[in-house]
Amino acid sequence: MTEQPNREYWNVMKGIGIVLVVMGHTCLSIYNYIYLFHLPLFFFISGYLYSEEKYGDKPFDNLINKIKTTWVKYVLVYWVYIWLHNVFYSFHMIENKIVLEAAPFNLFDIVYQMVNAVFGMADEQMAGPLWFVPILVMGIVIMGFVIYFSRWISCKWGKLVGVDTTDNKTGKNEGKLFGGQIVKYGSQVIMVAILGSAGYWLESHGLRVPGNMQVAFVVMPFYYVGYLFRNTSIKWEKLLNLPCAIVAAVIVYIANLYYWLDLIFEIVYPTMHIVGFFGIYLCLYIGKVLVKIKDKSIAGNVERLIAFFGQASFTIMALHFVLLRIIDIIYSNYAPGGSMEAYLEIPVAYSSTLWPVYLIVGLGVPSLVHLALSRGKQKI
Repeated sequence: MTEQPNREYWNVMKGIGIVLVVMGHTCLSIYNYIYLFHLPLFFFISGYLYSEEKYGDKPFDNLINKIKTTWVKYVLVYWVYIWLHNVFYSFHMIENKIVLEAAPFNLFDIVYQMVNAVFGMADEQMAGPLWFVPILVMGIVIMGFVIYFSRWISCKWGKLVGVDTTDNKTGKNEGKLFGGQIVKYGSQVIMVAILGSAGYWLESHGLRVPGNMQVAFVVMPFYYVGYLFRNTSIKWEKLLNLPCAIVAAVIVYIANLYYWLDLIFEIVYPTMHIVGFFGIYLCLYIGKVLVKIKDKSIAGNVERLIAFFGQASFTIMALHFVLLRIIDIIYSNYAPGGSMEAYLEIPVAYSSTLWPVYLIVGLGVPSLVHLALSRGKQKI
């Protein structure tokens, strides 16, 4: 029986992750530091929360579950953005140097983009932050098949050497015996290494495959280590401490001076996984501290707020970017320091001065929307 996840702690971890995402889009002076590990953190969390007990022998059930929940939600939200494309264009929200050929959509363009969205390949700038949702789904589905095949290989190995590797209680192939464990985890490491290397090669050569599948490959080690954390007998929480967290923060800072990671633009570097794990360690420690202070009045409110951000992470991911552009519109047109030229130059045009506003609105408004939707769903 694998360790059951502490939902409160992992909600806090998701909350830390989504705060970092919004900070990465608003606090441009530190975005390079954040980019080195903020999305790897989400992949790690997804790997940890994967239930081998439930899906280990049923990878297609895992696929169907992800399609019915996350993928359908992603497609529906993306469709809304596609239909709003011409509204965004009329307000010059997508007419900037990032999109050199911004143009209004005709009916064919809308239908074309909607079909692409079903396959995780649509392109609408205001929905830009959602690009990694298909990667999150595809990555955990791929890892599910890696685990399934490793269990199958372990079972075949047991039959080959005349040893039963099935679990006496569940009747499933758990690879419990010593030989089975080596074969199971050894085959997993080999498959993850092959997928990760293939993804890195594709990314480093600027080669994209449909649905940006190369990104799901290159980040496979983050999923897998998260999975190992849940399935190991080591009490990893006890390994989280302040001195190591400080060292991890410093290492990421040093790496930030020399390297840049942006998976959607095929920007990778050789030690990206190592640096990413240091950043993840830092976040795990912060999450541990936050959960420990949950019973203290003011500090506890911070923990509960971060956990709520974690619960609302998809809504925040979906809405925050367009909210930032709305702030830009208002400031450019009505504030004394506003400039339409700056507004057309780049999204979050006033990050050096308005980043607190960006951060509060980008996190707060989507969280309120999530709360309203959740309560409405409960009433229905």
